[in-house]
Amino acid sequence: PVSDALAYLTKGQRIKLGAMEEAINLHLPGTLRRCPSAWQLLSCLLVHWFPRPKGYGWGWSRVGWSWMEWWKLVERVTGALAAETAFEAICGALGQMEEYED
Repeated sequence: PVSDALAYLTKGQRIKLGAMEEAINLHLPGTLRRCPSAWQLLSCLLVHWFPRPKGYGWGWSRVGWSWMEWWKLVERVTGALAAETAFEAICGALGQMEEYED
């Protein structure tokens, strides 16, 4: 999926995280008007960018990357969204994380 490709490019430093944040904030609100389920892309990215839990093969292992840094990112990329959409995106990410842990 597109989210996997974008996460791969971001984690590999091919696309800077700040540029991804800017693109999300600039384009996702308009995309949601045309495709209401586009929040799922953000959910997948949030899972990919979550700090890698110890003993798991998913998430992002990066020096200085912590839960607090991730949560700040979540606030920045959901800030331009309607509260309901932001909630759906975060819940979707948490649901995916639960699936990875099972």
